[in-house]
Order: sequence, then structure tokens, then C-alpha cells
Amino acid sequence: MPSRITVIFIGFPRLYEFFHGDRIEYVFSGGQLSDLVDDLVLRYGKEVRESLLAKGSEKIDPVISVKVNKKHLRREELSQQVIMDGDEITFLRLLAGG
Repeated sequence: MPSRITVIFIGFPRLYEFFHGDRIEYVFSGGQLSDLVDDLVLRYGKEVRESLLAKGSEKIDPVISVKVNKKHLRREELSQQVIMDGDEITFLRLLAGG
């Protein structure tokens, strides 16, 4: 059964324009976080790929922090995180200033 989740993008002005805001309600077939990212890229294409994935890679860019239900995930947890119905997934682009 598909899961209904909320996906939030913080620090992604390009995606705000694309999604008309910083969050989307998303119906996801279920699985792990990597499956969700693959599904987002498949469904929305280049904008999401270039925003979330490291250049030349299928992995989440290291400058992006991920939270599931407000709990920060360590890099080694990303590939194992299961997404459940009702989850809130936050992608936060870490910014450096100067």
C-alpha cells in the first residue's frame, strides 16, 4: 500500500520555484530513503537530481542534511532508513557563509 509522506526542502530556492513552496505531499510506494530519492528523481527529473544528488553520483550530496520526523540522520544511516506512512522527510542544504 502506498505511503503518504511530507517532503520538505530547506535551502533549495530552485526547488521552491519548481514545487511552488518548500514542501510537497507525496505518495510513495514505500521502501528506503534511497528509494524515495530515486522516485523523486524519476518523477521530477533534472531539477531534483541536480539539487539532491552529488555530481556524477547516485548518492545524496554531502552538503545535504536529512531528517526523518525531525531526527537528523548520520551519513551511514541514509542507505538503511525505512520510510513509513505519515513520515516527514526534510532535506536541508547546509550553507556556508563568508
